[in-house]
Amino acid sequence: MAGKRLLPLFLIFCLVAGCAAGPESSTTPPAPPESASQPAPESPAEPPASPEPEPELPDSLAGAVLYYTPGHRLTLYAMEPETGVIRTVRKEDFWNGREVEDVSPSGKWLLLSSWDGAPSRRVVALSLYDLERDLLVNLAREEETAGDWGEKHWFPGGSYYCFTDEDTFYYRRFCYCGEHSQPHLHRFDIGEDGQVTASLIELECPPREEGWESGLTLLPEKGQAFCLLRMGEDSWEWLTWDMASGKLLSRTPGENGWGGGLYRDGVFYGIREEWEQETFCLTAYHKDTDTLEVLASGIIPKAPGMEDQPWNSR
Repeated sequence: MAGKRLLPLFLIFCLVAGCAAGPESSTTPPAPPESASQPAPESPAEPPASPEPEPELPDSLAGAVLYYTPGHRLTLYAMEPETGVIRTVRKEDFWNGREVEDVSPSGKWLLLSSWDGAPSRRVVALSLYDLERDLLVNLAREEETAGDWGEKHWFPGGSYYCFTDEDTFYYRRFCYCGEHSQPHLHRFDIGEDGQVTASLIELECPPREEGWESGLTLLPEKGQAFCLLRMGEDSWEWLTWDMASGKLLSRTPGENGWGGGLYRDGVFYGIREEWEQETFCLTAYHKDTDTLEVLASGIIPKAPGMEDQPWNSR
């Protein structure tokens, strides 16, 4: 039990992705020491639709632009929590997943992502890494459930992937991706071998104005998902669905609400900033009653030397 509790704490140490030097680089980062007692395991076979390098940029993920071009020929290291011994898991291998997207409840699975279009996370390529077995699986997108991107490893969206239990993760957005016009929810089930089965759950939704919606809040213990949607020009509602079927369960007013911040027991906690007034406030939004409570407020601090500068220059 102690080892499992420590796993999330050691994620920074367990996952260190080192980029190999590109064609024009003159130096290569030194390799960490190998474990004398625990030799590196053999690399598992790649899935048939693993990501491919860009032909003109051998270290770049095909289809990626801007932020992560190049740099996907990486080395993956792992640290033993009990001894601190570092060993090489995958050496100079081409794989996607440079950021820790989420961690399963036990700490066994790491969900890794790569993305382009910085500073926003517009599209991602996903990998799973099993900490216990040193198993790395590059995920392949299923055409019939995920849309029409040009590369089979691209998945929808940005940094909204999260585990709901040990072997299931979701894309936590009210999604219209690809050619699928019906709003839907993406669910991904992990098999024992790390291979993932994707499914698309259509969300029952009444007609509404095109426009803003919040991220989905998932309540796996209740089997529900909800988000705040703009229904008309000045009309906002909370819609709640059954996560398994996509059936609409309820509609409640959301005129005073927002879908950001930390959600706990029916309340969203967050910080709102009024830059023109140079103030901020800590708020608690009660979803069931559509009421907003200000818990604390204050002046936005100014960095030394910026006291006389306008708010939009800081």
